[in-house]
Amino acid sequence: MNPKQDDRIIGFVLCLVGLVAVVVGCFLPYADVASTGFVRIQGNSVLQMSYGWTNLVFSGLAAVAIARAYQKGTRTWAPIIWGGLAVAWAVYAATSDDALTFCPIGSTSFGASDCAVAEPGLGIYAIGGGGAALLLGGLFLARRTSSVAVPVVTGSAASTSMHRECPFCKEPMRRDAGTCPHCRQDSPAWTFHEQRWWITTKEGNWLWLDEAAEEWRPFSELVTS
Repeated sequence: MNPKQDDRIIGFVLCLVGLVAVVVGCFLPYADVASTGFVRIQGNSVLQMSYGWTNLVFSGLAAVAIARAYQKGTRTWAPIIWGGLAVAWAVYAATSDDALTFCPIGSTSFGASDCAVAEPGLGIYAIGGGGAALLLGGLFLARRTSSVAVPVVTGSAASTSMHRECPFCKEPMRRDAGTCPHCRQDSPAWTFHEQRWWITTKEGNWLWLDEAAEEWRPFSELVTS
């Protein structure tokens, strides 16, 4: 499998796990009741604390963006942005005494002696962990288009074929073309020189296609062979 294809799968799985964790976290406790000394905390879930609906909406939008990017082979910043926001919110919620201070019903003095600062609940940890997974998955998806994607050349007529596989939609396209006619995504065009096909990496190194082995090889191997 192409390494870039591996990155796409890893990134998509991490994003999926992250989205599930964030959504589930919305229905988990916002604060740890046992740490307050109270019998219960009214409306003690992230969803009921008014943050949950925002999390659900942004998770839904991120899910749509990730699914479309995965299907079309394009880059999306949605998991990185939403993952970063989720982690930032979780850090704030877990470290802010104001956000975790609870008082008995009927108390009119915020910060009075009968109020208590709770420990973060499972919902905060779940959203923070989910955000971290989204961040990491987003980085994997972004890496997918950051360097040359080399499609595999197959078939007995590979040496005379003028077509290659688009690294995004997997449809055939001309080897010397830089834009796929099917998905309109750009990828490095191949250059035919001295009976061999060549590409240039992002570092500026030339690679030539060994048709028999179906591998790209560095220029140094051609010189020393």
